[in-house]
Amino acid sequence: MQIAEVIAYLVILAPCLTALFELLTQVVKFLQAIVDARSSKKNKKKCKKNNHLVTLTSQDG
Repeated sequence: MQIAEVIAYLVILAPCLTALFELLTQVVKFLQAIVDARSSKKNKKKCKKNNHLVTLTSQDG
C-alpha cells in the first residue's frame, strides 16, 4: 500500500473517526454520571441509616 493510499483512507475516514470519538466521549460521560448518582445515593442512605449529625467547628489559634 502506498503512502498516497494511506492518506486517502485517512481523509475519507477522518469524519467517521471523529464522530466515533465524540460518541465514545458521550458514552463515558453518561456512565460516569450513573456511577456518581449511585455513589451519591449510597452516601445519602448511609447518612440516613446512621443518623449522624456533622458539625463543623473552627479553632482560633
